[in-house]
Amino acid sequence: MSKRQDAWLETILSVFLVVVVVVNVGWMIYRYGGEHYYLRVGGDQGSFPLSLPVSVTWNGHTYRGTAVNAQGHTKRLTVKTVADNPGPFHRGEILRVTYNRHYGVTNYKLVRANQVPAGVRLAR
Repeated sequence: MSKRQDAWLETILSVFLVVVVVVNVGWMIYRYGGEHYYLRVGGDQGSFPLSLPVSVTWNGHTYRGTAVNAQGHTKRLTVKTVADNPGPFHRGEILRVTYNRHYGVTNYKLVRANQVPAGVRLAR
């Protein structure tokens, strides 16, 4: 190939790479992004079988409650644990829940009280 064809091919591949990265990042934000809410665990609302990656069956747990975001907005959420973090969580612990308006709860994480934003008032 000539130098001109090599440069043209290199440009096309570079543009293709940039497009793939932008589409991938956009999809991740659309699918897994969302607003963070804080939920105080009030108790286990039920359990269901989970299959862990090591072929062991474990019980997953369901938690329901009113969660609050940093602006003080509330939302009634249901969190079902997944194999990566099956719980159980104890009464009074705080979960930071990512809520996506298209897909619902996409992530949760146990946090300490000092990690909750100052304006968030959680129900006891």
